[in-house]
Amino acid sequence: MIAKLLVGFVLLVPYVALAADSCKKTGTTLELNECISEQVAFAERELSQYLEESRRHYADEPRSIAALNKAQIAWLLFRKAHCDAIYEMWSGGTIRSAMYGRCMLEQTRRRTHDVWKAYLTFMDSTPPILPEPGLQ
Repeated sequence: MIAKLLVGFVLLVPYVALAADSCKKTGTTLELNECISEQVAFAERELSQYLEESRRHYADEPRSIAALNKAQIAWLLFRKAHCDAIYEMWSGGTIRSAMYGRCMLEQTRRRTHDVWKAYLTFMDSTPPILPEPGLQ
C-alpha cells in the first residue's frame, strides 16, 4: 500500500508542480491551495463567458442550446466525480486539496477549450468568435 502511494506521489508531483509554477509566490500548502482556488475561479468565469457566447451564437437554434446545456450538466457531474476521486486518492496527505484544485483547474480549462472548438469556431477560414482559450 505504501509503495503504491509513493509511486502515485512520484507520478503526480508534476501535476501539482504545474499549479505551483503559476503560484510561485506561495510558501505554504494553505497559500498554494488559495492560489489554485483563485485560478479555478478565474477559469470558471472564462468558461461561463465561452458558454454564454455559444448560447448567443446559437440563439436561433433552441435544440442546439438545449444540447449544450445538457452536455454542460453532464460535464459538471463528471468533473465533480473525477476530481472527488483524485481527492480521495490523496486522502492520506496534506497535498490532497492542491491535487483536487489542480484537477478542477485542468478540467475547467479543457472544457473551455472544447466549448470554443465545438461552438465558436468555423470549418472554413472564418475567424473564431472568441480567441482560443489556453489549456495551461
